[in-house]
Amino acid sequence: MATYTTNYGLHQWVPEDDFLRTDFNTDFQKIDSAIKTTEEELRSGYQGEIFRLEAALNSTAQNLRTEFNGNLDSVNSNLAAIRSLAEGKCSVVTGSYAGDSSLMEYVTDVPFRDVILGFPPKAVLVIMPNFQIGGIYWSSWNTITLIPSVLTKGTNGNYHSKAQITANGFQVNNCMNVTGINYCYLALK
Repeated sequence: MATYTTNYGLHQWVPEDDFLRTDFNTDFQKIDSAIKTTEEELRSGYQGEIFRLEAALNSTAQNLRTEFNGNLDSVNSNLAAIRSLAEGKCSVVTGSYAGDSSLMEYVTDVPFRDVILGFPPKAVLVIMPNFQIGGIYWSSWNTITLIPSVLTKGTNGNYHSKAQITANGFQVNNCMNVTGINYCYLALK
């Protein structure tokens, strides 16, 4: 006589049992029903989880959009303020000056040479052309100076500026003021 499985009650035959088609059909129906129930439970559970995750994702996306748009508005506002400040506030003045100190003074601390612009520039770019003195070739790539921010080491071991902004323009010394060399500058007013 057949016994049955614990969980689903499926037939388990013994050697002397007859195999009946109805037993197989009953077992397959139980298996089909159990699989379908499990599938529906999984779908239902996952569907609820999917809806919860979609809601969280949509909420996060909306928060990010709001924050991004707020940041973008802030950036645009700052850009507008910068443009407003820049309009008519910054102009470029160009010119040149002739150096008036000897190259030997480069190794000593020499006084600054004034370049008068009539205003205190925000920044100055000084460019020295390529030239050769005493067998030394000076390249303009090595002698582009942005003022302020250039420091050189003096003979006393201290660092000092070789160029600086003043109330009326800027000052240069050392290699930014060699006699016989014309320097070009661009100053932001």
